[in-house]
This record gives sequence, C-alpha cells and structure tokens, in this order.
Amino acid sequence: MKYIVANHKNYLTLDEVLEYTSKLIPCKNNNLIICPSDMFLHLFKSDKYYLGSQYVSNTIPFTGGASTDQLISMGVKYTIVGHSDNRIKQNESNEIVNSKIKSLISSSITPIVCFGELSKASLNDTLSTLTVEINSMLSEIPAEYVDKIIFAYEPVWAINNPDIYIDCNYVDKIASYIKNYFDTCVEGMKTGMYAYLAHPELILKSTGGVITPEIEEGFHRICKTSQDYNVPLEFNVLGMQHNLRMGYEEYPHSRFWQIAAQYDVKAIIGMDAHEVGDLNKKWYDFALEKLSEFDVEIIDDVPSIDYKKIKAEKIKVWQK
Repeated sequence: MKYIVANHKNYLTLDEVLEYTSKLIPCKNNNLIICPSDMFLHLFKSDKYYLGSQYVSNTIPFTGGASTDQLISMGVKYTIVGHSDNRIKQNESNEIVNSKIKSLISSSITPIVCFGELSKASLNDTLSTLTVEINSMLSEIPAEYVDKIIFAYEPVWAINNPDIYIDCNYVDKIASYIKNYFDTCVEGMKTGMYAYLAHPELILKSTGGVITPEIEEGFHRICKTSQDYNVPLEFNVLGMQHNLRMGYEEYPHSRFWQIAAQYDVKAIIGMDAHEVGDLNKKWYDFALEKLSEFDVEIIDDVPSIDYKKIKAEKIKVWQK
C-alpha cells in the first residue's frame, strides 16, 4: 500500500489554512494523509482525506505536546514519529520513537515511522545502518502490530540540501536488492536442483523483520513457485533460536508462513546446526509446535536430486 503524506510543518498561517482547506477535494481513494500543525487540527476534520498529526508526546503531563487522547478526540488516525526534524533538533532517539509507537498502537492510531541514514554510504553500509535503527525502534513490538505501521524512508543527508544531487539510482538500488533476492530464489527453484528452499524469508535479516509491500509480494512469488515446482520450504530452527533471543521475528517469520498457508506447499524443518548444541531435540519439537500453527503440510524428508543428470541435460541445451 502506498500513501501520500502531506506534512505541513509550521508553514501555514490561519488565513492560509482556511484558503487551503476550502480548495481541497476528496482524496481518500488516493490514501492522502494530511498532517497540519496541532493548533489547526480542528480545521482539517473532514471525510475527504485522512487526518494525521505531526507529533505526539510520550509523557503525560507535558508542556507543548499533544497526548494520544487529545489526538483521538480531534479525529486523528495517523501520527508521524521519528521525523528527522525531531531527531536532530529535539533529540528524539530510537528509544523515544519506540515508546511513541507503542503508545500510538495501544490507542489505535497508525504510526508513520520515519527512518533513514544520516550520511550517504554504500548499499551494504546503508542496509546495516537501517537494520540497527529499525530493530531499535521496533523493540518488543509484536509482529502482528508491525504490519500496521507505515514506514517512511527518508535519507537524512538528502533532505533540504540544495547542494546535494539525489541520484535516483541510489533508492533504486535498495528496491532492486529486494527484487533480486526474490528473483534469485524463484529462478533457483525452477532449475530443479533445489531439494528445498532454505530460510526463504532470509531477507528479513537485512530489514530487521520489517515487511514492506514489495517483500510481501516476493513472499507470494516464492510460495507460488514452491507450489508449482513442488519445492518444499524450510522452517529454519537456528533462525527461530535467534528470534527468541532478540524478542522479535526476522526468520522464520509468522507472516511468511501465513502466506504459505494460502498455497499448496510443503514445509520441512531444518536445524541449520552450526554446533552440537543446535541439534538439541527440544528445538526441533518447539519448531514443530510453531510450524503446526500454520495450515501447511509438514514433511520429514525430501526426494533425492540427481544433480549429475540435471547438469548433463543443461549442458546439452547450452551446446545447442
């Protein structure tokens, strides 16, 4: 789902707001969210669009900040948190953002969570920075609530800086990283050389468990290919242990297996043991219990693959 968020900051005067609101047309179908200054929220109450706020206080009482109860009374459905203005000028840390997200979710207000790196870096460094930031902001927030958050990526180094040329390819690289991951998984399964697809949602290790619409679409692609080519999907036990230690899901992820249950796929439990302790039967039993929560067929073994035969056949095709 894509949204248009109009953050008015503190630009408009009262007369300008009145003129602005008089010209607005219905835009709910375009998922327009207008976030005016708090003092003008009451002037933007309308069914033509969705109303959002620019700020919420995470403490009560507090001078100069709106509470969730006040926002609800004004008809606010969305609230921006973690904006670079607040991070830089008001020291709004990831921990503060985390507490605001929890407060908003408990009040049924959808958080619009801003995140982004401070300086331009390589793709790998950027993904690493964003992973740490997202993990901190989403600490102890259940996965089912993460799906209800709107994430707004804003590379801070590119905001309001006329001296910086923004290369559109920079953002495209991040998008293509996601696409290439799923392309590789799908094309690999189609070769016939996969006994099963290991940790199919591994990409969530790079996003800190955050699932974007593009990633969710990719999950459907993997599950559809698994169904069409009869390639089982692995429920990874080592990843499950990591999830338990961290307190949130990366891989395996509940959302992926909810999607898998929509297809005729088979699942196999893989220990992915890196040391002897990882082979403890209690981890297998726990994984079996978790996987059994989803409506997928669980198998104990996979058919053997005649790799030499497949390779020989492919060589014949290439030689032609």
